[in-house]
Amino acid sequence: MMDNLETLIDVRDLKTYFYLREGTVRAVDGATFSIRRGKTLGVVGESGCGKSVTAQSILQIVPRPGRIIQGEITLYQISGESGQQVTPVRITDLAPSSDRMRAIRGSTISMIFQEPMTSFSPVHTIGEQLAETIQIHHEVSKESARQSAINMMRQVGISNPERNFDAYPHQLSGGMRQRSMIAMALMLRPSLLIADEPTTALDVTTEAQILRLMRQMQESLGMAILFITHDLGVIAEMADDVVVMYLGRVVESTNVDSIFYDPKHPYLRALLKSIPRVGVKSGKRLAAIEGMVPNPLNVPQGCPFHPRCTEMIDGLCNVTVPDNLYLAEDHMVACHLYTSGG
Repeated sequence: MMDNLETLIDVRDLKTYFYLREGTVRAVDGATFSIRRGKTLGVVGESGCGKSVTAQSILQIVPRPGRIIQGEITLYQISGESGQQVTPVRITDLAPSSDRMRAIRGSTISMIFQEPMTSFSPVHTIGEQLAETIQIHHEVSKESARQSAINMMRQVGISNPERNFDAYPHQLSGGMRQRSMIAMALMLRPSLLIADEPTTALDVTTEAQILRLMRQMQESLGMAILFITHDLGVIAEMADDVVVMYLGRVVESTNVDSIFYDPKHPYLRALLKSIPRVGVKSGKRLAAIEGMVPNPLNVPQGCPFHPRCTEMIDGLCNVTVPDNLYLAEDHMVACHLYTSGG
């Protein structure tokens, strides 16, 4: 296991449920993983598997009627002149609206979203919103905040930042809005940047530019990144470690090389087979995962993937939820194929 100097965020048995009239949605149902300091953790899975709710849980911004009902999220902050003093902060013990949690958001953990237009105020300029981010957390003059905002805009590659400081979100292109969103998230130099499918709405050229920018800023600031996506190609390019989720559960977690060269869980193997490959005969149909993701209000008994799994063991996979099994120190899989009973 990682020591606390290497670990930035530790998530243990996290359960975040939504209590609806129709029933209970177990959006995150026992997730366990760690984010290493200065590294990128990719979280991958189909839509509705709990990726975004996991990120919302870390920031304590789960929308109602959802709430964390079990588990621990611990932030390890380094302090002291030597940088060797570690102070654990249990995020799950903090009230979402508490001053301590508000201080963590933005200054220690920041987030960028898939569509910046939903995050920026349409009636304030980009520069005003960037400057306000600093003024909320630090006592600085308006001019000082303005200069800091312009400098950050320049760092993230926004052309003519002095002029674009006064631009409104709708006046910028999609790529420039996403760069502005990244600038806002990095204004306070956070230890962790959560990126929730930040390039989905962009064309491939702009996507490549944004991914390159994120890697450059990560190297410059020494921050960790939690990168949420359904795109395994982006995972290969960005991630050091990977968590694979299905219906709120972590079904496999390991380093990025093992994800592609030594996949274990049938769900991950099926995802990898569905990726288009260079050299495959034109016109050949891509492999597809059978069936559909089950209704989250009616999760199957046993392993949630068993109705779609070609390696399902009757009487086991459809009855018992598999335990997390560590095949190596950094390679976990939750699958009966690798247990003594499988």
